[in-house]
Amino acid sequence: MRLKITLFLAGTLSLGACMTYYQRNAAFQMAFQQGDLPRAEKELLSDKKGEKRKTRLLYYLDRGVVHSLMGNYELSNTFFEKAWLLTEDYQKNIGEEALALFSNPNATEYQAEDHEALLINFYKALNYLKLNDLEKALVEVRRMNIRLNRLEDKYKGKAKYRDEPFIENMMGLVYDASGETNNAFIAYRNAYEGYKKTSKVGVPMQLKKDLLRTASSMGFVQEQQRLEQEMNMKAEKRANSGSRQLVMLWMNGLSPVKSEWSLNFTVQKGQSGSLTFVNDQFGYSFPAVMNNYNPDQRAKLTDLEVVRVAFPKYVERVPFFSSATVDVNGKSYSLEQAMNVNAVAFQCLEQRMVLEVGKAITRLALKQALQYAVKEGTTAAAKGDSKNPQNQQKAENIGDLAGFAIGVMNAVTEKADTRAWMTLPHSISYTRVPLERGEQTLMLKAFPQNGGNPSQIELRFTGKDGVTLFHSYHHLQSSNSYPMYR
Repeated sequence: MRLKITLFLAGTLSLGACMTYYQRNAAFQMAFQQGDLPRAEKELLSDKKGEKRKTRLLYYLDRGVVHSLMGNYELSNTFFEKAWLLTEDYQKNIGEEALALFSNPNATEYQAEDHEALLINFYKALNYLKLNDLEKALVEVRRMNIRLNRLEDKYKGKAKYRDEPFIENMMGLVYDASGETNNAFIAYRNAYEGYKKTSKVGVPMQLKKDLLRTASSMGFVQEQQRLEQEMNMKAEKRANSGSRQLVMLWMNGLSPVKSEWSLNFTVQKGQSGSLTFVNDQFGYSFPAVMNNYNPDQRAKLTDLEVVRVAFPKYVERVPFFSSATVDVNGKSYSLEQAMNVNAVAFQCLEQRMVLEVGKAITRLALKQALQYAVKEGTTAAAKGDSKNPQNQQKAENIGDLAGFAIGVMNAVTEKADTRAWMTLPHSISYTRVPLERGEQTLMLKAFPQNGGNPSQIELRFTGKDGVTLFHSYHHLQSSNSYPMYR
């Protein structure tokens, strides 16, 4: 009877435990994906503990994105600033880290992935640019540069992070608009080299044009000639100081959903108090030392022989649209992909997968040790000093039940960290459009993957001499959707 009750409780608890972070926030995610931003904001506000949870960083990021898309740029930046401060001031909580080892990584405060941390400053800069506040946008650009340098130091001698040079490119665009041509040239050159070496996308043609133009403007003749020969193109004539420009950024689709997957490990007994968790499918082998237990006790720790460990994974949401253009005055300007957020997210997770596996194995070993300790401790307490065989058997049963209950708890709490900033776009594209003086209408055309009729959005801007305007548009549609519930 006790066994049936325990199994029922385990099943009940697992219904909630198996849901991902995305699924637990299904109402918000659905409203956002449908473009119902007021309802999405209402869903966020309904979480009265949003700013106190261990996911408060994501709460601030989602509110920042929603308000940015609603045109509330100043309010959006108040939330992005809170998020940025959390990533700057984060300090590990030893108690939370210890709890995570006995439960799962969700017990700790969520830290941004590398690309997420950088894109906080990108969104802030973009908001300021839409408010025509170049000075504050430059502050965010410099913050991005500091973070890029930190990441380079972090991965020195390991896998490099600077494999998505979009951030450098964005820095160049802002410096360029601010009249800091030398800084713009340096940023463009860094972006160009990054795209050539490690990017998941090719070098945007607009970047080549901007790099050659700024090299020419600075009088870097030898550098200009070298780049012209390498690119097989000539620098365009320098734009005059009164030129009117629009930098248009197109956010396409939605970033991947972080879900989970699991591996089965065989527990192999070794010498000198060690256990080894082995997965032949992927060739993983991780030792776990158990010196605190005698041989008989260690043997009991391997009763299960095969155990399951959960890990995070990304699931791509394929964009509904494949490409876009900006049409004005009879000319069409293609929006070129500058950052594949989806690919960068997958790469960031892949780079730390071995670390994730190591943490999961440590967590599993501690859980098994806890299960045995509770079982043995409960049995010993129930036995007391009794010599009666019936009492001895009852004590063994109580110990078995206690150990089983802990085993159920371990299984239910074994969960990957599926938290992520999932209101980011799948990709970011851009182009530079020359404007005439005064008000004019531009047409943003987005072309579906299936070749159907394009989506057309009218955009109005007022061209002013010597001013570079920035604007963005986010098409949220995806061709596939991640299930809200399992």
